[in-house]
Amino acid sequence: CNYSPLKHNYNISTSKFGDVVPFKLHFNQSIEIAPEIEFIRIRCSEKHRQYFYEDYHFFAINKTTPRTNYFAKNEKNKINKKVTRAKKRENPNDYLHVRDNNVNESAQQLSIMILGIDSVSHLNSLRYMKRTVDYIRRRLNYVEFWGFNKVGDNAYSNLIPLFTGLAADELKLSCMRAKKLHYTECPFIWKRFKEAGYMTSFLEDVARTSLFSMDTIFSHPPTDYYIRPIVMEMENHIGYYYSVSLNLCMGGRRTIDLVLEMIHKLTPFLQKENFFSFFWLASMTHDFIYMPKLLDNDFVNLFERFQETGILNKTIILLTSDQGLRWGSFHRTYQGMMEERQPLLIAIYPSWFKQRYAEAVANLEINAKRLTTVYDVYATFLDILNLHNLQPSNLKARSKELHDFDTIPRGISLFLPVPETRTCENAGIASHWCTCYQRTEMPTNDVRVQEAARYVVKLINEQLKPYPQCRVLYLNSI
Repeated sequence: CNYSPLKHNYNISTSKFGDVVPFKLHFNQSIEIAPEIEFIRIRCSEKHRQYFYEDYHFFAINKTTPRTNYFAKNEKNKINKKVTRAKKRENPNDYLHVRDNNVNESAQQLSIMILGIDSVSHLNSLRYMKRTVDYIRRRLNYVEFWGFNKVGDNAYSNLIPLFTGLAADELKLSCMRAKKLHYTECPFIWKRFKEAGYMTSFLEDVARTSLFSMDTIFSHPPTDYYIRPIVMEMENHIGYYYSVSLNLCMGGRRTIDLVLEMIHKLTPFLQKENFFSFFWLASMTHDFIYMPKLLDNDFVNLFERFQETGILNKTIILLTSDQGLRWGSFHRTYQGMMEERQPLLIAIYPSWFKQRYAEAVANLEINAKRLTTVYDVYATFLDILNLHNLQPSNLKARSKELHDFDTIPRGISLFLPVPETRTCENAGIASHWCTCYQRTEMPTNDVRVQEAARYVVKLINEQLKPYPQCRVLYLNSI
């Protein structure tokens, strides 16, 4: 067998593999590789014959201190004869966050974790992720948002506001170059957290259909941990079980396991460092309404691990989605149309957080049944960056200021009381996606009904124009 390290050139969006390093494959025996290598490809063959095995692996290397660049080393020092990766065994108990009474407020910071599942409505999570929802409700401190409304058509238009506080078209105008589409200069929220001393991660289980799926989107990795280069190689070479629009498997693992495995590898760092993390799973749930059921046990195991390792005691976790399912027979029903507009959002917070910031959590609970969006989540991130904003006196002053505004802001921190009078227009939700409207039955002789019916017939006739054998249609009755 042999392995090759991978290096990605972000300027031209290409990857190349380094020198091939041979090693012997022995039963139940591990090998070690150089500790600065992040991505590798492994191949095995019989002598000089065709490869019968190929797989790709990624590692959560320590990026908290400066590390030597593997690819910049002298040829002699590139690799040792031993195929090594030093694995330092760490005691999880060394990194547990200080408990309730020992939190030093002046130095206190909270990690943020966005745990996202693509195309899962709030109600569909209750149908198919019953164990996860039950675990959260019985074991964790949480707020479940029932008025969370999408703001755009797809994942991109719903997640860009989450990361920037801007609509997708506003982002393009504000920071993207005219000819070359680069996001490097855009004001992503992880940059603010990085400036505040946080480690950052951005993990998706897909590459070609990822949130930023264009070729040259970043001139360098956007976050400390970013696995898109290796995921792209896996999609190109070992992805299979293609279903509708995505590969459900990568080699010997499910595609979703790419992110779940990396979370597991990041656990020692999530325990001891302040982190802004974005973990997004799309492959399993993007196309089928019942597929969240296959994630249920994985998420229970994930939350159990977060509790055991103390990560939940230092992190606010947002279990969320971008929208409900966007196509299929269910989507064509009225219920499906409504659920598409109401994605999942559950905020999970440490127990000490409610004790220390009781008023902020009380507002969070009030907002559970108010009209909210990703613009509000972005504003909430800004408050978490500066927890001094959550002091009762500051919350009171900001709430009064919010009440005195002539117009309600588009983005309001969820630690402030969102006004009951808020409308979709105030919240930046286009009328097409608004779930606040009530359906009313109208008589068929109503002028608006007549106009709508004539308009539909007109559209049908326009579609029939290329076909001379078809007669022109006229509205007869409604």
